[in-house]
Amino acid sequence: MRFAPIALARHVRVSAYALRKAAVHLALSPSPIFALARPGRIRSRRRMTFPACQKIGARWDLGEDGTLCLAKASRSLARDALSIWESRCEPRLVDWRWALLVGEYPEAFALLAENGHARALWCSRSRRTLRLPVGPTYELGYIEVDPDDRGGTVGYVTLAIVACRALEVGAVGMVLAFLPYPGLERFYENAGGQKGKVKGWQAPRGLAPYFFPREALLALQETAHGCERV
Repeated sequence: MRFAPIALARHVRVSAYALRKAAVHLALSPSPIFALARPGRIRSRRRMTFPACQKIGARWDLGEDGTLCLAKASRSLARDALSIWESRCEPRLVDWRWALLVGEYPEAFALLAENGHARALWCSRSRRTLRLPVGPTYELGYIEVDPDDRGGTVGYVTLAIVACRALEVGAVGMVLAFLPYPGLERFYENAGGQKGKVKGWQAPRGLAPYFFPREALLALQETAHGCERV
């Protein structure tokens, strides 16, 4: 773009030096218009993220089912989990590559056995609570339990710990979507989930949408508190 300094100076009454200085800002700034308007005061907007989880390191005693310990998920932990889970006699219901999910979504957690192996993994696809008409809502993007623990106490307590996290970040509800297997639908409905479209949120095509209201999250939280080691 060519400048016409003399003509411009006549209209806005600025010096040639000021024009040259503005031209330098124009050339160097990634956002030329704002650089000319307020040079030196451009600030990048911080991306809103979930606050740090205060339950990292907490333990839950499940009696005969052992102990669960909450940890931040890592790619190496996720790879180790999949190598063990895929060797089970009981097949996995999904084919999620957890190492990739953990790398993409920072809100990712693991529940570890006493030997350090993951018995459950979950993550949210969002970086903050969703702004839905019902209020701030936690999106549970992916969740998987060791095939050997599926349908038992570990799965239920895992969901209860997820509910604790949702309440911790200020959510008044939680949404998730999954393949509509009858056993999964019964599981989530028994835990307080409500099947159906959620206003303001679009579930991925082919998946069943579920919503957990605050009352269901509080009931799940009470379950988690009941077996948490103090």
